[in-house]
Amino acid sequence: MRHLRLTMALLTAVGATQVYQENLYGISTGISYYMKITIGQPTYSAATSKASAPNTFTLLIDTGSSNTAVATTSCCANLNMHTYSCAKSPTCEPYKSNEAVAVNYVVGSWSGILVQDTFSSPNITALPNIPFATVTAQTDFFDGGFDGILGMAFSSIAEPSSNPPSTVFEALVTQQTVADVFSLQLCGVLQPYVDGYTPISTAGHIVLGGIQAPNTSPLYRGQIFYTPLKKWYVVLVTGIGYGNSSLGFGCSTYNTPKAIVDSGTSNLVVPTAVYATLVAQIQAATLDAIPSFPLDYFSDSVVCCEAYCDPSNAASPLLSLPSISVTLAFGTDTNDIVSVSIPPRYYWRPIAASTGFKTSSCRIFGITEGSGTILGDVFMDGLFIVHDRAGAQLGLAVADNCANKANSSKTITLGRGSSWCDCLASTTITQSNLLSAHWPGIRPCFFWAWWTYVIVVSIAIVALCLVASIVLWLIKYRRRQRPRAQLQEVLLDGGPSPMLSSNTSDDIQVAEDHRRAVEI
Repeated sequence: MRHLRLTMALLTAVGATQVYQENLYGISTGISYYMKITIGQPTYSAATSKASAPNTFTLLIDTGSSNTAVATTSCCANLNMHTYSCAKSPTCEPYKSNEAVAVNYVVGSWSGILVQDTFSSPNITALPNIPFATVTAQTDFFDGGFDGILGMAFSSIAEPSSNPPSTVFEALVTQQTVADVFSLQLCGVLQPYVDGYTPISTAGHIVLGGIQAPNTSPLYRGQIFYTPLKKWYVVLVTGIGYGNSSLGFGCSTYNTPKAIVDSGTSNLVVPTAVYATLVAQIQAATLDAIPSFPLDYFSDSVVCCEAYCDPSNAASPLLSLPSISVTLAFGTDTNDIVSVSIPPRYYWRPIAASTGFKTSSCRIFGITEGSGTILGDVFMDGLFIVHDRAGAQLGLAVADNCANKANSSKTITLGRGSSWCDCLASTTITQSNLLSAHWPGIRPCFFWAWWTYVIVVSIAIVALCLVASIVLWLIKYRRRQRPRAQLQEVLLDGGPSPMLSSNTSDDIQVAEDHRRAVEI
């Protein structure tokens, strides 16, 4: 199935030859990634000061949402950030009569007006008429480090839902013959501390249109493992473990209502029952390593700046704790799984925190309780993630050749487990997790293999031929019946028709004489 998807993706991407690589920069606190985008005129290539131009903005990369939005003075005049003004851009135009839009996130929200303008970047030429929101009001959204957000999910979940605008990436695919696939290399903004290096601003890359741009080094090592995907970057989590043991929950617990991969979320978010069990095991292991470790630090809102929480402390007992493992469905064999290990350097997440009059490098607990499963940056850091939308799959590999010299310690392995097909039997999971397809298979995890297409196409051809044969037979049958019907009408009238031949009239007369003789 994976090979068929790749083939189909290549067929649909004929002519899509461009692949672009752009830098991703880390927010100084270490919580997320952003990309530099120039909006309006001059475009990036024409700007004299390039990335520092007033119309170049830092946009947060978010695979969990679809709207692109930029701050304006109406919402953010008192914040230290670039703001956009449609009135000052000669290429800015209204979008659908300046339609209002509002978006709510797990944390924070904004509202604004939709407009359209030209987008460009260091390696991408001008993209005209890109719809996006100019933010006029916000709540707990802009907290420093970025000027807006770049939604990389599907436009089907963009706001307003009644008439969602296309995304920037979809416009790139349409306007510049780029394949419908992009890849993220997320190295970990502050992870270089662990490897003895000072972090730099470049903390990863985004590859638009493929997995490697021309004349660039590979951004991953080893194999890319693909898990099925449809929309919203929903995946099927088959299990979560700590150390060498599974947490013991069924598949449905991890995937109700759904599990998503989201670069806009910093932590690993898990359902309540999973959270309680996982935190209890991490707490026990941490207290074994550091008996005096305060319990307050087992919270995603309390920063630990003790010596053992210093990211540059390579001898910290925290680094000897067990890894978290997250397993996902793999390929078309429902017993195949792919497992990603998350060492403690990632779930005890490095963070830059203000302590008094200085900023210190500390750590914070990277596990959060939620209503579903969100595989955020704690999961994605140290990985190379391929969002193959055309091929309906998500690829995972270990990040490599990081610009900030972070050396990923994550591992990805294949394994065998119990069938994850039964997990999809739940109506709730089947509706929210778009891995499943009900027809023509009976089981909800039926996948279309190459031979399935051959059989279905063959049946369709035979059916069409049969229908065509029946139609032709009916046409010929009706044509043969029409003269007979006319003859019957003449016989019932009792007299010869001027349309009949003389021989036919004689036959009718003979028949009439015979009838009379019988009656006598």
